[in-house]
Amino acid sequence: MCSKGILTLSVNNMFMMKKTIWIILLMFLMTDLHSQQMPMFNQYVWNRMLMNPAQSYLNEEAELFAMHRSQWSDISGGPNSQLMSLSGMLKNKKSGAGLLFTHDRIGL
Repeated sequence: MCSKGILTLSVNNMFMMKKTIWIILLMFLMTDLHSQQMPMFNQYVWNRMLMNPAQSYLNEEAELFAMHRSQWSDISGGPNSQLMSLSGMLKNKKSGAGLLFTHDRIGL
């Protein structure tokens, strides 16, 4: 009887450890990493995903948005930035999802 209780306790502990490891792993995968700076865009007002992600699915249609910015184009290795976002409402019409891809190259 005593050994069965110990076995149950260790199985529960293993389950909790696995669950904790998964939660920590997901937290690291969902972080936003920036090593230098945020890309700079002039027309950020038109892309709701940049201003407030919670408002990105207010329309019933999906939105695809793309931007490109080249600064100091006469100079070799000048800053170059691209952005693409996709957002829309899910089928249940109570929530939405979105993706945001950025690429920023500063070659100076």
